[in-house]
Amino acid sequence: MARGTICVLVGGTCWGFSGMCCQLLTDSYGVPPILITWMRMLFAGIGLTILAIIRDPEKMKRMVRSPKTLLQILILSVFGAFAIQLPYISSIEHNGAGIATVLQSFGIVILIVATCIIHRKLPDKMDVVATVMALVGVFLIATKGKLALE
Repeated sequence: MARGTICVLVGGTCWGFSGMCCQLLTDSYGVPPILITWMRMLFAGIGLTILAIIRDPEKMKRMVRSPKTLLQILILSVFGAFAIQLPYISSIEHNGAGIATVLQSFGIVILIVATCIIHRKLPDKMDVVATVMALVGVFLIATKGKLALE
């Protein structure tokens, strides 16, 4: 439990720091989001590959020898990670790190709705509560709690 709590705290802190760094790069230095995305993914990929080689070199050798596995990794990289990171960093450029993170976190609501539609069933009570709370939270953040138009 303690290790999990520490990992969540460190991960959240790193996520927030990363978002603020992206905002600094786009706002103050004019670095395009696509360059930031490529660099983040390149260095993360290198780092994770080195870690994987250290932890289980035999598994890495098998993976590299498998064209099917390499194709799956490529597809996940391009259509999974890159397709998520670029809009996130673009959102940081246009709206700031805080709003971008809230909007990205809001994706869980889309998943709940999609799951209900696909499985043709109503959401659980907790899913409804979570969705309403997410909607209210996004509304309050977007309007800064002010209901009047300015």
